[in-house]
Amino acid sequence: MDYVKPQRYYEGLNGLRAISIILVLIFHGKIEFIGKYLGWVGVDLFFVISGFLITGILLNSKRDSRYFQKFYIRRVLRIFPIYYLVVIGVCLFYLMLEKEGAGFIYYLTYLQNFFVAITNSGYGLLGHTWSLAVEEQFYLFWPFVVYLTSIRNLKKISFILIAFVPLIRFYFSLNGYHIFYQNSLIISRADTMAIGSIIAILIHSENITISRMRLLSYLLISSGLVCSLLLLHFIGNNISGNGIIGGWISCKGGLFLEVPYGHLLFTAIGFISAGLIMKVVFKTSKISSFVSSVFENKIINYIGTISYGLYLFHWPIFLIVDQIAIKFHFDLNIHLIFLVKLLLSFIVSSISWHYFESWFISKKNLIAKYDSSI
Repeated sequence: MDYVKPQRYYEGLNGLRAISIILVLIFHGKIEFIGKYLGWVGVDLFFVISGFLITGILLNSKRDSRYFQKFYIRRVLRIFPIYYLVVIGVCLFYLMLEKEGAGFIYYLTYLQNFFVAITNSGYGLLGHTWSLAVEEQFYLFWPFVVYLTSIRNLKKISFILIAFVPLIRFYFSLNGYHIFYQNSLIISRADTMAIGSIIAILIHSENITISRMRLLSYLLISSGLVCSLLLLHFIGNNISGNGIIGGWISCKGGLFLEVPYGHLLFTAIGFISAGLIMKVVFKTSKISSFVSSVFENKIINYIGTISYGLYLFHWPIFLIVDQIAIKFHFDLNIHLIFLVKLLLSFIVSSISWHYFESWFISKKNLIAKYDSSI
């Protein structure tokens, strides 16, 4: 029997990262159809990937005497340099324009998601970094959870999070809290990361076969799709009386969160994302093996490689291009402007990867043998 085993590098995962960032780009580019109304699911896919990868890395190194040291230094070298390059650069830009700078401390300490939720405001050029704050907060507490619990209890904790976090979102939605409380806080978004962690726990805790992984992936994808369609139907009826189509349209601007149960879409998308990861990464069928090989294509793989930089740089670039177009009265087609934004985002992100990020990543060799999965 073919058993699934933990790996240092998972083929196809960079392709899924590429899909995630592409969805985010077309969502922020306000491109019609899937991009405009469902591009936000790229963030949920990112969260599930993070939960899967980080939990796997932690379980692999749990017996290491430098468990915490290795993890946090590697994370710092991968995440902090480019993050603070962007955040400090934007902060200085705002200060030069003599704009209010009191809230910058939240961005410097990865607390901007709480700042945005509490004040219902933020700094436009850094508005997208709330999701990075969610991930960083996950990195702060999850290593301790993994280290202090058995795999069996870790699985239980993950399932509790998957069940309990939506209840927190229900509390926020039923008690008049702004939608940022539902979609921006670690306590209201940890379920998707926990869903990702379950995949890593399964392949570390028991001899799970490819056939069982295939069955589980089908169950997750089908249940996630059914739940999503039902939710869209009821949301659409509640908002516009137009069923699934109305629910789909309500995804634009987060209107679906104004319906008390609308936030369950986050969990449903998490299930679909987990199923896709299982199929692509572990090649549970001929089709998924083919998709995985396509995702290893140089172009798609490269987009996945620079996806972190793309995520950080694209939003400031998008907003600045829009402001330039308005100021100089450039009457350009939205798709043409989007292509300009994409080109600039890819150029800046590529330069950042080759001449800035890679230098810091290479320094991980001073701590331990290079781990390409990080």
